[in-house]
Amino acid sequence: MHLEFLGWEGPLLARAAEWLVQRFGADLSGVLVALPGGRSGRILQEALARAAGPLLDPPTVLTAGGLSDALLEVEGAPASRLVRTLAWERALRQLPPAKLKLLVSRPPGEADHAGWATLADEVRSLFGEIAAENQDFAAVAESPLLADLERERRRWQILGEVQERMSALLAEEGLHDPHLGRREALEAGRVKSPRHVVLVGVVEMNELLRRALELCPSEQTALVFAPESDAAGFDQLGCLRAEAWAERQTSIPMERWHVVDQPDDQARATLRVMRSWKGGFSAEQISIGLADAQVTPYLKRRLEEHGVRARDAAGVALASTGPLRLFAAVAQFESSRSYASFAELVRHPDCESILKSESIEQLDEYYTEHLPWRLDGSWNALGGNRWDQRRKQNMEELWERAQELLGKLLSERSLDLGQQVAELRDLLHRVYGGRELDPREENDRVLVASLRKLATGLSELEEIPPALAPQGPLSETIGRLLRQFASEAVAPGGAVAGEPTIELLGWLELPLDDAPALVVTGFEEGKVPKTVHGDAFLPNTLRKNLELVDNAQRLARDVYATLLLVHSKQEVAFISGRRSLEGEPQLPSRLVFHCDAQEVATRVRRFLSGEPAAKPSSQSEESAARELPRTSQVPAVESMSVSSFKAYLESPYGYYLKHVLRLESVDDEARELDGARFGTLAHEVLERFGKSAVKDSQDAEEIAGFLSRELERVGREIYGKAPLPAVRLQLRQLEHRLGLFAARQAQRRAEGWKIHSVEWSPEAGHFELDVDGEPMKVRGRIDRIDRNEKTGAWAVWDYKTSETLTKPRNAHIKGDGEWRDLQLPLYCLMVKELTGKDYPDELGYISLCRDPKELDFHDVRGWKKPKGKDETTREEYEESAREAMEHVVRGVRAGEFWDAEGWKPYGEIFSAIGGAGLVAAASAQFEESDKGEEA
Repeated sequence: MHLEFLGWEGPLLARAAEWLVQRFGADLSGVLVALPGGRSGRILQEALARAAGPLLDPPTVLTAGGLSDALLEVEGAPASRLVRTLAWERALRQLPPAKLKLLVSRPPGEADHAGWATLADEVRSLFGEIAAENQDFAAVAESPLLADLERERRRWQILGEVQERMSALLAEEGLHDPHLGRREALEAGRVKSPRHVVLVGVVEMNELLRRALELCPSEQTALVFAPESDAAGFDQLGCLRAEAWAERQTSIPMERWHVVDQPDDQARATLRVMRSWKGGFSAEQISIGLADAQVTPYLKRRLEEHGVRARDAAGVALASTGPLRLFAAVAQFESSRSYASFAELVRHPDCESILKSESIEQLDEYYTEHLPWRLDGSWNALGGNRWDQRRKQNMEELWERAQELLGKLLSERSLDLGQQVAELRDLLHRVYGGRELDPREENDRVLVASLRKLATGLSELEEIPPALAPQGPLSETIGRLLRQFASEAVAPGGAVAGEPTIELLGWLELPLDDAPALVVTGFEEGKVPKTVHGDAFLPNTLRKNLELVDNAQRLARDVYATLLLVHSKQEVAFISGRRSLEGEPQLPSRLVFHCDAQEVATRVRRFLSGEPAAKPSSQSEESAARELPRTSQVPAVESMSVSSFKAYLESPYGYYLKHVLRLESVDDEARELDGARFGTLAHEVLERFGKSAVKDSQDAEEIAGFLSRELERVGREIYGKAPLPAVRLQLRQLEHRLGLFAARQAQRRAEGWKIHSVEWSPEAGHFELDVDGEPMKVRGRIDRIDRNEKTGAWAVWDYKTSETLTKPRNAHIKGDGEWRDLQLPLYCLMVKELTGKDYPDELGYISLCRDPKELDFHDVRGWKKPKGKDETTREEYEESAREAMEHVVRGVRAGEFWDAEGWKPYGEIFSAIGGAGLVAAASAQFEESDKGEEA
């Protein structure tokens, strides 16, 4: 191997291309050129085309990882990764329990197909790393480092036995593990002789490739990107000597290092850095390094705001594409039959367009009402509620359509592997077969690529040798298929003419990128350099002993890479964040402190102080961010519900969103009854009680028995035979409260009170509240109206099921005497047509709260002014309440909704509407955390 030092100034791969053309001319046929990654290889090919012109006869360009296969003559048929994983799994399953227990502390159960597959994946990957260093498990067991560690040595011996069994299983099918095939080729000396081997910027190399290069008789050259004065830092193959770089200064100038707080601040700082270059580079001449993936979405959004496309070189994760997400959803539903998995399946964009059912839009509504858990095709509805019955019918229709779409995949009869593959192909055909795809369109290009990958994966499943074919449910077959693609991606689309585009690259791709300007984000400890701790099989000390890649070598690689960036770029900046997206504190990369000793303290102060977050560019921008969104035209309000008066008093803007625009946030996140649903359940049972013959009973046990049975019936109608565990508990809690209520109800009946009406509303459905000579229709239903058969007195009650009791007066009037709710005063006006009285004899709440002492009938017993003042007279109360009602009606009629005071948005959507988005909420959380630390 001959080393050529090309220096580290300027475009590195352009220099390499010039050297290749000078050395070989335009004819590079038969030359093997290896680079660290595929992207650098493509850049080199473009540079060669420019340097050699149209007469270029190109070399074979490959990655360093693929060079050993290009040099070695491996005989026999290699097994695919899937088949090898299955062979490892079969070998592991055949271990005696005692040995398996030594290997892993918690072995998978016999039927835990996913657990066995995961273990096999881990062992296969472990073997691949060991084999790349021209060793096997048995060789590791003989390591001197394990001589006194009997348990660890025994674990590796057991792994050696598993390896032998895996190899035998493959041999029985006429296959071999490619790692063992390469070792066998090396031992036999079967090495090819290309015209010339050129390594370009390859500074790391496994032992297998080293041996192959040593045996290869061809002329070899390593192009090293460093000045010749640094030759001592490289070995005879051009790879880094870790000890020579461990303490090397990285020469990062202070002015090129920026410290901010969170990922979005890093994105903003990136734009500030690029603006500081004052247009010296086009978008295509700038690259952004992503040492921390958390910064990616923020960068994409900020660049998009400025009309720049962020082209992520990592591409689109295959697992995130439509077809693979569809398979994942099918697997989850097949294994769990849960509502959540069914909802995810039918909401899949590609399924939704086929199902074409409005029922999908009602899934959240159905869930909110019924909290389903497991699905078997039966759906629930509350008897007598026609809207709920309609929802049930829609869900049944959606279920049938989903079953038709899935075909035999959910058949009760178990399918073998071949049948499962055939049915999965049919599913793809039903979902995608009728679509016209244009690969020039980005979405279609990604879809085509993912379908091709799936087609290859399904073919591999079919080609599994019968002796190794897995037996398991559909979900595990899909799981095996998806694990094949877990780390794969669809390559990013090409640049679009006229669209400014900036490349987003991973840390390892940066040194040989040809952009003259670069910003590195996520420059934090643990990411640069990446540090691995706690490996179950290969702790760092064992790695070093076996000459595997360890933390010291990673540090050397990243010190060298940083030096390349500093010297080869015209402009480069490094950005470190002090907090992760979750708010966890972070440290800057140690490479920042590879500097003169007298600079260390200054850099520590820089990190501790940081840089201020970007602020709005103008005062108008800041005020616009606080303006409450509104529709262009506000619809006239012709009627109001009783509850809406409270909403307006709390927040005019909240009233506008909920009662004018009728917005509500519905999701399927709940796992138990919220307060509103708990109250609805209780009201339904109590309404049925109030309409039954038992309502006149004075026997507490009879009343309690009726309420218990009715609760059971209503619970089954709404939540089915097998509700969520938390719902079952809540049903029992409500049953207990109803039992306590039965005793108090029996006592009230003995005092002469009879239930006159339940869920009562005026005959017209509303009453009219005259305000300034114009009536406002007020709608509402009163939970319960009683009349005393002895005295003729009337009582108006509202059921309350909250955990703790708030007395009626406190619920309606603030400490300063201002009204916060007008429910009971409005009920007085509403019920007048029934009672003929301006004010019922009793008015208040029937509390079904948790505390038995407070579970009772709570009469207002007079409205009182704030503490220290005399009791309010009936006339003063009526006048004060009337004024508050008129104030609300006037405000609603005038469209006075744009005051955010008192508005407490609930849920992410309403928070976003009011400008209190997720990022703002997170910032507030971090600020609170800071205050706590200071305290």
